[in-house]
Amino acid sequence: MLHTSKRIRVLIADGDDDVRIELAGALQHLGCEVAHSVATGAEAARLVEAGHVADVACVDVDLDDAPRAQHAARRASAAGMVVIALASNGHVPSGFPGEAIVAKPFSIYQLREVFGAIARLRRHG
Repeated sequence: MLHTSKRIRVLIADGDDDVRIELAGALQHLGCEVAHSVATGAEAARLVEAGHVADVACVDVDLDDAPRAQHAARRASAAGMVVIALASNGHVPSGFPGEAIVAKPFSIYQLREVFGAIARLRRHG
């Protein structure tokens, strides 16, 4: 469980249903709120552009609509969201925005470390 006064709201964008479900469950276990879970970069971009912001956007760098995923990540970053690149084997394409990389397959320990750092930053501004 993360120690923060306010739950971290997360947008998940990943084309794999199983990954979205597993990531959402792990984040909820850590005390985060999954605000949105979508399968495409286009869906993520629409949510961010419509003002449905979260604190963190976890975006798969290998989405089928990679240019839209990259656009969604840029828009999320511009909206003040922390962008976490979800990357198979830890490989992130050049130019993909993000403050952190979570390699797939991910572990609860890796997520705890990354989201713990985000929680600490939020507490200490």
